[in-house]
Amino acid sequence: MKIDRFEVDFLWRQQRAIVEVDGWESHRTRSAFEEDRARDGRLTLLGYSVLRFTWRQLTSDRRGIANAIRVLLRARAA
Repeated sequence: MKIDRFEVDFLWRQQRAIVEVDGWESHRTRSAFEEDRARDGRLTLLGYSVLRFTWRQLTSDRRGIANAIRVLLRARAA
């Protein structure tokens, strides 16, 4: 899904919520780190909330991630 000029991993359009999943392979450089921060800032200015999770978090803490997403979606629905 695309928001502005960015392809996002997961989008809840109505709640204006985005979840990004970052693997080490594509995010291990300084420029990738900087680009992600700029991207999050732009999406925030556009009115979106962005949650980022690492691949390790995704594979080892699915329950915690699901809970964080639930909390975000509830907050954005209010």
